[in-house]
Amino acid sequence: MNILITSGGTSEKIDDVRFITNFSTGSLGKRIAETFASSEKVDKVFLLHGRNAKLPESEKIEKIPCGGVQEVIETIRRVVAENKIDAIVHSMAVSDYGVDAAFSSRALSEYLAKQFSGANMGESLADEEATADLIENMITNFEGYSANGKIRSDVEHLMINLGRTPKIISVFKEFTPRPVIVGFKLLSGVSKAELIDVAHALLLKNECDYVLANDLTSISGENHTGYLIDKDRSEKVFKTKQEIANGIVETVCTLCEERAKN
Repeated sequence: MNILITSGGTSEKIDDVRFITNFSTGSLGKRIAETFASSEKVDKVFLLHGRNAKLPESEKIEKIPCGGVQEVIETIRRVVAENKIDAIVHSMAVSDYGVDAAFSSRALSEYLAKQFSGANMGESLADEEATADLIENMITNFEGYSANGKIRSDVEHLMINLGRTPKIISVFKEFTPRPVIVGFKLLSGVSKAELIDVAHALLLKNECDYVLANDLTSISGENHTGYLIDKDRSEKVFKTKQEIANGIVETVCTLCEERAKN
């Protein structure tokens, strides 16, 4: 049985030395990878991890570093194409936004002045729709700083435009034969009912077998409350990272064995 796990946080490149990331340490992903590796039922674990993720040590685990969302997607497709993957556990904290363009406020000002040459800029910008179209056009066509190399540190005000990144979890539906899929949903400070509702919607939309629903406010050190739900909204409740890891491994291995018999 081969398992693919994503862990840690993605990092979206601004230039060769700067990037945007999140606070994820990959602690839970590390624990899940270690628990799968300790199972006699598992032959190999492929761990796709972010730059700062905590990493396990096991001969069964192949650690594959990844940067931004697009690199993660390409790596997942490569691993699945080259290996028979029985299950995917997507615990990575994925950036919702990546860098589309970076430019200075002075360059923006000069661009706008050129666009409104001979006109009253103040009056023209009063039209919100026209202004939005202008800004979108600028972002699309304006030659800002390249992501290759290093942006000079003497730029007084650096402006960064962020665009939506593709959803990694949606890629899993394209694989044939389809592996067992476990998604993760993290919210913060919501009721349990809302947490389960949002996680269940994610499960249905992306055709997951399970989703681990958790709330940031319930995570502290080893303490980590999680609800593993299925399409029928049945739930298994865990209170620590190790309980979550044990529960996911047991549930995934059981379903993989059931599918292998059919």
